[in-house]
Amino acid sequence: MFYKQEFGIDLGTDTIKIYDKKTDTITVERNLIAVRSDQEVLGVGNSAYEMLNRAARDTAVMSPVTGGRINDIRYTEALIHLLLFEQKHYIGHKPSIYFAVPTDMTEIERRAYASIARRGRLKGCTIYLVEKPVLDALALGLPIKKAKGSMMINMGAFSTELSAIADSNVILSKSVPIAGKSFDESIAADVRKKNMLNISLKSAETLKISLLGSESNEAGMFAEGIDTGTGLPRSGYVTRSTVGKAVKRQMKKMTEELRVFLERIPPQVRSTALLEGIYLTGGSSRIPGFAEMISESLGYPVHLSSQYQFCTINGLKEVVNYSGANKLAYTPLTLRR
Repeated sequence: MFYKQEFGIDLGTDTIKIYDKKTDTITVERNLIAVRSDQEVLGVGNSAYEMLNRAARDTAVMSPVTGGRINDIRYTEALIHLLLFEQKHYIGHKPSIYFAVPTDMTEIERRAYASIARRGRLKGCTIYLVEKPVLDALALGLPIKKAKGSMMINMGAFSTELSAIADSNVILSKSVPIAGKSFDESIAADVRKKNMLNISLKSAETLKISLLGSESNEAGMFAEGIDTGTGLPRSGYVTRSTVGKAVKRQMKKMTEELRVFLERIPPQVRSTALLEGIYLTGGSSRIPGFAEMISESLGYPVHLSSQYQFCTINGLKEVVNYSGANKLAYTPLTLRR
């Protein structure tokens, strides 16, 4: 008798997280694939990331996922297949794979997940989909089957999903293009304008974390970049004020999006959710002061999750392991309620 293996997979634009039920482990890899001449796969995950900006001209390093959505089925399949086998996961016979997915998927997007089970060594496996806001609520321990209203914010690297949940269902959801990278781009733009210095988004992220950390007392720090006038490499002293203003500008945009979203939620659900408070999670939710700014702007409590980027995959772990929770999953070709 074959052992029925089960996996949970959270596809993000920045990283892919895989939960292996047999080993009870979560693996995190870069959501990247390196391909030579559009035919030969040279590496996936972290190994592909090491080739970024150093690959030969005939080699492309890319993410087949944008904003948590599949934009290239073929490369997504290759990425998942290779990560599962390269990491020496025990695949078993026709395993079950649970995917965390956005709420507002199209039929074409659902079929993209179904196609993963049609070829290669995963042919014949069973695919299930679970909506991300439901998974976040599960991981946070919210009684979603009894809840009359809960408000979730999941801020990733490239997009943020706003969701309202009631009676186990996502009654309203919206994805907005304001997320971790938006903050980094805003910082880089202000540094370019004020310091006449072009810095990378990675350097902007370092400035954000280092200067805005809750325990940081630094007035500023040096950053390496390219002088906008001479085109030559140099360093520049970037102040905490410069970084703070850039970040607050994006925070204000997010609170405006949130305010509009709240107005669309049915009144009875909205009143219950806001009385309970807004739940904030996702890898980019750790931006210092963000939770406080939302709370002050809207006048409602905001609960910052300690799970951050692992909230969704921990929710998948619940679904995979507990029979009561896996009823929240559906197959790709099932029409939603």
